[in-house]
Amino acid sequence: MKKQFLFILTAFTAVLLHAQTFTEIAQSVGINHVYAQSAVMGGGVAFFDYNKDGWEDIFVTGGNAPCRLYKNKGNGTFQDLTQAAGLILADSIYTMGAVAGDIDNDGDKDLFITTWGKYFFYTDIPDLLFRNNGNGTFTNISVSAGITKKYWGASASFGDYDLDGYLDIYVANYIDTPRVVLNQGTITAYAHVPQPDLLYLNNYNNTFTEVAVNAGVADMGIGLGVAFTDYDNDHDVDIYLANDFGKWLKSSTMYRNNYPANNFIDIGGTGSINSKMFGMGVAIGDYDGDGDLDYYETNIGRNKLYRNNGNGAFADATTVTGTEDAWVSPNRAATGWGAMFGDFDNDKDVDLYVNNGYMESGDSVNIPISANYNYNALFKNNGNNTFTNIAATAGVAGTGYLGRGSAMADYDKDGDLDIFSVVEDYFPENYPANVPLKSQFFKNTITGTKWLEVKLVGTYCNKDGYGSHIMAYIGNKGYLREIDGGSSHCSHNSTIAHFGLGTATKVDSLKIVWLGGHIQMLYNVASNQILTVTESLVGIEDDIQTVQDLHLFPNPAHESANLSFLNIENDVFHVEVYNLFGQKVAETIPTFCIEGKNYITIETAHLVNGMYHIALLKGDRMVATQKLSVMQK
Repeated sequence: MKKQFLFILTAFTAVLLHAQTFTEIAQSVGINHVYAQSAVMGGGVAFFDYNKDGWEDIFVTGGNAPCRLYKNKGNGTFQDLTQAAGLILADSIYTMGAVAGDIDNDGDKDLFITTWGKYFFYTDIPDLLFRNNGNGTFTNISVSAGITKKYWGASASFGDYDLDGYLDIYVANYIDTPRVVLNQGTITAYAHVPQPDLLYLNNYNNTFTEVAVNAGVADMGIGLGVAFTDYDNDHDVDIYLANDFGKWLKSSTMYRNNYPANNFIDIGGTGSINSKMFGMGVAIGDYDGDGDLDYYETNIGRNKLYRNNGNGAFADATTVTGTEDAWVSPNRAATGWGAMFGDFDNDKDVDLYVNNGYMESGDSVNIPISANYNYNALFKNNGNNTFTNIAATAGVAGTGYLGRGSAMADYDKDGDLDIFSVVEDYFPENYPANVPLKSQFFKNTITGTKWLEVKLVGTYCNKDGYGSHIMAYIGNKGYLREIDGGSSHCSHNSTIAHFGLGTATKVDSLKIVWLGGHIQMLYNVASNQILTVTESLVGIEDDIQTVQDLHLFPNPAHESANLSFLNIENDVFHVEVYNLFGQKVAETIPTFCIEGKNYITIETAHLVNGMYHIALLKGDRMVATQKLSVMQK
């Protein structure tokens, strides 16, 4: 019996060890950080390659402690180069969030940091914009750039909302004046005076103009989380806002971009993204694989997962998916902050990480601090639109301390996503001395899976490709990623898109829909590589002069279809046919085409009924595309 028990215990331990996919490594790799803030509100982290050496670096805000820039040395460790990079700030500057983006399209990412501005006893200073000098250093250009509003900035996001090729900046601002409603000494409601959110329009010359009122997005909620994101797949970026104290003040919402009109409209009510809760942070991802983006908003208590219905409205899918993350204990509400959708186990479906940290409030009186331990959550996507919290066995539950912002990146380029969790030092004396009160860095140690990572470089689009969508087709399914300019809580994930491929050795096709709608296709993309895709000029300039007057007939087709076109030059062309999953199902042999009218016949008798994507190619360059319907008799 004893031997049987030992066998069972050993087997159980083996299962737990096999499930362990993360290891906390912050101190061992040179990261020594904790966020200091008396208001218990923040701490943000941004992953970006500031020195263009191919490795993702880490910038973390400090509150009323120093910010830190950790250079990735490429050997699994980091070096604190904050001072050398020119990012040492005065102790009186109270920092909160950080995002990175190339404001001048010069090929390196600049840094935007939110501050408390003019609040309480802190320095009367606006948010901070640091221009990357391209030599490993930054210059503070805030004043000359027109970043002048002195508000309590929380989260920010970069996005080219007017599609002019230059990144603009949205800032979600917090409280101007705190006010509460008391009933016999007990807080019964909140009546805080908010500050308007800001939208800085890029003027192309390292200056910005604040236009939030004219654009209709000077939101008067208590902003904590924000993201530029294309929720309706119309190739321009909209704005998701997570607002605190929504029960008493303005709720969280979505602003739809009315491009080409230079304004937005609040669709939170009609779209059902108007939860009256303590909105903290935003995660973006297509968890159900239907080709549009869903959103997860963190809260004090029950978080919310909004499933995109594809018709401009959203449904609350929190309970049915098992992602509420609502309670620390039967009588203690959990508090969620940073959150990210990412395929952490490389099985193709996106999982969901939530950085938790208890929020002190009036109901905490006489409650032991141990009851307030609020461990992080990692919701594994089960592949059937439900999730299971595996944080404890996966190794990312953390210490239970006050987690705040978080972000993800493949920092060691081994093909899996790692996680940075900002931790705050609020009342450290109340926590055990043997548990380090430090921000945590979880290294993903999963092995034996395939992956693909994609970095975008814009040409007509902004240089970073922010707002663009990437769809990877494998077999009969597509997997969507968006390149965003800042999300989570006060943070910014790596902008290199990560796809877990399971056991697949290739992606059948990769469809990049650049911000603005230009489509670029790649086929038979090998796994286990970091692929850089530069926006092509196909169909924009050169090839417009090469091919004109395209016609595809008959359409619908039965046995065959003909593609006619006017050839300006004597070139060799061929046609490739792809199904809606991006798989090549037919092609023609390359044909020398004479100057003038040409025809290429496409055999379709072997194709099943449905829609297809017809690509006309000159060599390996796509010149033009058409849609073809096949209807067999």
